[in-house]
Amino acid sequence: MKSTSKCLVALFFAALAAGGKPAWAATYYVATTGNDTASGTSAAPWRTVAKSVNAMVAGDTTYVRGGVYAEGVIRFNKSGTQAAPIKLLNYPGEFPIIDFVNGQAPTFDRILIQHVSGDNRAMGWITIEGFEIRDGYNGIKYHNLHDSVIRRNWLHDNGQSGILGIGSTRVLITQNRVNHNGPFVTDPNSNQTHGIYAHGSALTITNNVIYDNLGYGLQQNGSSTSVYSSTKHAGPEFAGAANWIVANNTFAYNKNRGGMVVWGALCTNARIENNIFYENSVSRSASPQGIEFVGAGGSTGITVRNNHFYTSGSGGTIAMGSNGPADLVSSGNIINVSPPAFVNGGSNALPASPDFRLTAQSPAINKGLNLYAAGVRTDFIGVARPQTGPFEIGAYEYGGTIPPPPSFDFALSNGGNKTLTRGGSVTNSLTASLVSGTAQAVSFSVSGLPSGVTASFSPSSCTPACTTTLNLSASASAALGTAGLTVTAAGAGISRTSAFTLTTQAGNATDLNGDGITNVADVQIAVNQASGAVTCAAGDVNKDGVCNVSDIQLVINKALGL
Repeated sequence: MKSTSKCLVALFFAALAAGGKPAWAATYYVATTGNDTASGTSAAPWRTVAKSVNAMVAGDTTYVRGGVYAEGVIRFNKSGTQAAPIKLLNYPGEFPIIDFVNGQAPTFDRILIQHVSGDNRAMGWITIEGFEIRDGYNGIKYHNLHDSVIRRNWLHDNGQSGILGIGSTRVLITQNRVNHNGPFVTDPNSNQTHGIYAHGSALTITNNVIYDNLGYGLQQNGSSTSVYSSTKHAGPEFAGAANWIVANNTFAYNKNRGGMVVWGALCTNARIENNIFYENSVSRSASPQGIEFVGAGGSTGITVRNNHFYTSGSGGTIAMGSNGPADLVSSGNIINVSPPAFVNGGSNALPASPDFRLTAQSPAINKGLNLYAAGVRTDFIGVARPQTGPFEIGAYEYGGTIPPPPSFDFALSNGGNKTLTRGGSVTNSLTASLVSGTAQAVSFSVSGLPSGVTASFSPSSCTPACTTTLNLSASASAALGTAGLTVTAAGAGISRTSAFTLTTQAGNATDLNGDGITNVADVQIAVNQASGAVTCAAGDVNKDGVCNVSDIQLVINKALGL
C-alpha cells in the first residue's frame, strides 16, 4: 500500500513538472436546472456556484451555464498551482449572473478568496472569468492573491467596492466592466467605496471600463495600511503598491472622486498609460477628475503618459492633482483639447446606455503608446491591438473587426409543483432569463394538461429577462390525479422547456365520492362517517375536529345551494 501511494505521488509531481494537469483533475458544471446533490457532470450539474467553488482543488475547472444564480458567500479557500490552476468560467457563449441574496452585514455575500488558515496565507493560480456579479457586499474580495486572473466580468451594484484586494502580487484584472458600485442609496456622499481598490506589487489593470462608481474608479493603495506586516501579508511582495501597469482603461462619470488615485508613498514605479479620464468627480468640482495624488510626495518612478483627459467643467475640472512625486514623468497626454468622441457617452451626463467605443473623429485614435510588449494585446471586447499602427487610447481599439455578438439564448424555470382543486384555480410563475445575445420576445405554451383543466398565460409573451404567470383552472369534473406538465417558451428560432407536476384533487369538501358533483350520495357518505361506519377525516366539513350532524347539515345546505 505504501509503495502504491509513493507511485501516485511521483506520478502527480511528474505531471506537474511536465506542465500538465494531474491525471485526476476534474471538470464540473453548474446549471439553473441542477441539484447540489448531483455529481456535477454536464449531464448532472450542480445548482449553485458556491458548491462548485467549494469542491474544486488544483487543476479543476467549473463551467457555469447561463441564467441567474441566487448565491450567498462564494468562497475560494484552496489554491491552484502554476501547472494546475483553479478556474471558474462561464460556459462558452453564455453569460451567467451571480445575484447575491444579501450583500449586507452580517453575511457579507460576495466572491471571497481567503485561505482557510488565515488572511496572511497566500492564495494563487485562480481564474474568475465571464460572469455578471451584482448585489453583493463587494463583487470580489481577495486576501494575498498571486498569479491570478479576473477577466471579462461585469461587476455592478455591489454595496461597497466592485473589486477589493487586500494584498496581491502578479494579478491581472482585464476586460471587466465595473460600474455603479457603492452605497448609492444609503450613503450617496461616500467617497470610501471604489470601482477597484487594491494594494500589492506587479498588478496589471488593463482594458477595463470603469464608470459611475461612488468613489474613485481605481485606488492604488500605497498608504500606511499597505505596509508589510507578517500578521497581514504572506510576504513583502504582497504589500505596498509597486510596479503597477494601469493601461488602456476608460474611467468615466465616477461620482464623488476622480478616475484614479495614487494613494501613499509606497506607490512606486507605476505606469499609467493610454487611459481615458472623462467627466469624473461628478459631484466635486474642486477635485481632480483624472488622477489624484494623496500622500504620494515620497513615491518615485511614476509615469503618466499618453492619456486623454477631458471635462466639460460640470464636475471636476483638473486633469491631475499637484501633489505627485517630485520625479513624476508626464508626457504625451491630451488635456481638454476635445472630447474622446464616444459612440454614446460624450456629454457631461451619464447616458442610460453608455457606449465607450470610439468614433472616427476621436482624438484618441492612434495616440497611444504601443504596449504589446507589456502584454496589452487585445482591447475590452477582444479586438487585436494595434489595428492601424499606434495603439488607441482607452479601452477600445478603433477599426478592428468586432467579434460577433453571442447568439440569442435564454433559460426557462418555474415555481415548482402545484396542486389544483376541482372547481378552483392555481398559478405558477415562469421566469425566462437571458443567457446570451440580444434579448428577443418569446411566447409560451403548455402541454400535458389533464382532462378538464385549462391554461392561460399573463402575459402570453415577454422579452427575457422576464416573467409570466401560468393560470390553471379545473372544472368540477376535471380528471383527478397527478400529471406532468411542460411549459415551452419559443422565440428567434429556439425553444426552452420547464416541467413540473400538477396534482388535481376532489372539488370541495362536500364532493366526498369524487364524482364531480355534490348530491345525496355525498350526504350518505357523511352520515356513514358520522356514525363511524368509515373514517371521519373527509367528513369533518366544518373542521371542528369531530364528524357529527352539523357536518351533515352543511353538506345538505351546499347540495341545495343554500
